[in-house]
Amino acid sequence: DPGNVSNGIYRSTNGGVTWSRIEGPWGPEPSVPRQSALGRIELAIAPSDPNVLYASIQGPLSGPSDSPGLLGLYRTDNAWADQPTWIQIPTQATGSTGYCARKCAYSHVISVDPRVSDTLYAGGDLDLWRCTRCGSSPTWTATRRTHADFHVLGWAGNRLIVGNDGGL
Repeated sequence: DPGNVSNGIYRSTNGGVTWSRIEGPWGPEPSVPRQSALGRIELAIAPSDPNVLYASIQGPLSGPSDSPGLLGLYRTDNAWADQPTWIQIPTQATGSTGYCARKCAYSHVISVDPRVSDTLYAGGDLDLWRCTRCGSSPTWTATRRTHADFHVLGWAGNRLIVGNDGGL
């Protein structure tokens, strides 16, 4: 439920019997303390290092026709700690509303390169972006645009498969 105060990142360590909320530098909506600051959340774990987890979070929805941009992109290098330590990755190079632009609720995907834990691919409304040295000082590069509205990213070996409104 967009904007619900219970929105967040949860983890189970016992096969889904119980779940615990993982806190991070995101938090409650300052102007409405009982409302979550979180919209749609995308998670991507690094196949080459399962301690590295990225969380891409849409800003909160203020109404049914609202389409906020990216709240932030976050990374932890200790995903399985009781309280992971998160950093926010700068995304200004991808535009004022982030790589998912104004459609984060509709087209918003991230995926980690299976060979390198600090290379992330992120897509949304317009472009697919590659983030290298994806941490506190990243380099963002727009890849070749195939079609708008990215919905799925998957890997076949070392080949990235991209699904968008135009197909694969």
